[in-house]
Amino acid sequence: MRSIGVRLAVWYALSATVTMAGLFAAGYQLLERHLIHGLDLLNESEFQQISAHLGPNYTSLDPEVIDQKIRETTEFASVLFYINLQTPDDRALFSSHNLNGMVIPDVPGKDKYNTSLPGIGELRVEEFVMKPFDVVIATSLTQVRDVMEGYVEIGAVLLAVMLAASAAIGLGLSRLMLRPLRLIQETANRIGSDTLSERIPVANVEDEVTNLARLLNQMFDRLESAFNQIRRFASEASHEL
Repeated sequence: MRSIGVRLAVWYALSATVTMAGLFAAGYQLLERHLIHGLDLLNESEFQQISAHLGPNYTSLDPEVIDQKIRETTEFASVLFYINLQTPDDRALFSSHNLNGMVIPDVPGKDKYNTSLPGIGELRVEEFVMKPFDVVIATSLTQVRDVMEGYVEIGAVLLAVMLAASAAIGLGLSRLMLRPLRLIQETANRIGSDTLSERIPVANVEDEVTNLARLLNQMFDRLESAFNQIRRFASEASHEL
């Protein structure tokens, strides 16, 4: 690309689009983190309901009573929550019906994590301690993934629009900013031996283009003076001859 204007427009479009892409990437991380934090709050709320329904003396209850009490609390929310209640020896004391007999996988050292189950999909899991039991509550991440996919699609469309718009704006700005240079070029092309008195217009602005115009005008002043001296010398020599 020989044109400075085109190069400026391309660089402007690329820099604007890359900046916007970086902002979209940061927004993706923040939005995903916010949505997952919301699922963690839902899991904590469900645990509080289970804990309150079992009561402070839950350790003295029979396994059948614990199962019944938890089902009374969680059955209406079975579409949203997947629940395991495990004993210290990792035996499932309670498992919600929507798990279909499966156990939510454990990740050692983490109380909040993502996992997947066949036929169910990706889950956001949080573990709670009700000594001597471990309560594992999970929520589907499907809605979060759908939102993030929509975010990516919208971001891709906006980036394409941003690239086209910034290229057009950059081209317009480059033409506007390079207009003084084109004026200098046109004026310099018109100046010849018969038009040495013409000068490049100088704007009332202190910038590099104005300084260049002044410098060229000073050069034309010297050229005009030199040509005038040569003419006078030629005239005098012709007269003497």
